[in-house]
Amino acid sequence: MPSPIIDPPIIEQPIIRRPPPIIIEEIINIVERPVVQPSILIERIVSP
Repeated sequence: MPSPIIDPPIIEQPIIRRPPPIIIEEIINIVERPVVQPSILIERIVSP
């Protein structure tokens, strides 16, 4: 007799998903310019 318990198929999902390009650009900017000027932060907050 077939076993009554049927295991659902295992769907492998990538744990690490590729981040959007915007996040990659932000990380590159932070790495290239470790010192962030306050004026740039203010401009980003005022005009997103």
